[in-house]
Order: sequence, then C-alpha cells, then structure tokens
Amino acid sequence: MSQGHPKSDLCAAPLLTARRLLVADGGAAAIEYALLAFIAIAIVAGVTELGGGVQALYLKVVAAFP
Repeated sequence: MSQGHPKSDLCAAPLLTARRLLVADGGAAAIEYALLAFIAIAIVAGVTELGGGVQALYLKVVAAFP
C-alpha cells in the first residue's frame, strides 16, 4: 500500500480486497454464467417445441368438431 496519507490506505484496502475476490472467482463465475445461459437456451428450445406440438393438437381437436 502507499506510504502517503493514512486516509489513502483506508481507501485502497477495500479496493484491493475487492480486486482479489473478483480475480479469485472469475473462472467460476464465468462457468456459472455459461451454465445459466445454456439452461435458458434449453428452456426456450423446449417451450418452442412444446408450443408447436400443442398447436398441432389444438388444430386436430378443432378439426374433429363439426
């Protein structure tokens, strides 16, 4: 830390701690965000596919009624 004013040491300590935390968990956070993105894409794809199937079922039901 700096050898200057004591107040500058108080300001620098939290910044250094925050920097260490961000660097230490950076890889894990990136993996977690990628996993969340993959899950979101899978959900969207599943809902889209399910929506097409449900629409086809409704069209069959409507066609069955006079």
